[in-house]
Amino acid sequence: MEQKKIDEIRARCEAATPGEWHALDDWLVYTGDYIEGTGISNEQMVCTTKDGAAKFIAHARQDIPELLDEIDRLTAEVKMWKETAEYSDSVVGCLEAELDEYKNKQINGLDYLSQSMKLNDEWRRLDEKMDKIEKELWTREG
Repeated sequence: MEQKKIDEIRARCEAATPGEWHALDDWLVYTGDYIEGTGISNEQMVCTTKDGAAKFIAHARQDIPELLDEIDRLTAEVKMWKETAEYSDSVVGCLEAELDEYKNKQINGLDYLSQSMKLNDEWRRLDEKMDKIEKELWTREG
């Protein structure tokens, strides 16, 4: 429901006769206290109805403001959960970025390690060749 509609309902509620409403014999809605035998004054009378809706009308005076308050409470709660979800999404995004960076560093680190191992292997081969060359030179000279 749009806020404009809720505001209109609240305005009608606040404009209605204040106080707690009661139903008498399901045809009369009144405010204040009813003392049997004394009648209800015009100031106390809210309305009369022929269709037996007096209890509904009387309770609407209390029920509608309570429902509006519950709408406000739930709307605030939904807003809070949306903000929490948005924050969680941003945290997840940051964690995913950090994980990607970590993975890249690992890959780069593995690449470095792999290159180092290749260079080390190449060094050993060159070292072995140098040893062979030195041995050949020693055997020729000696």
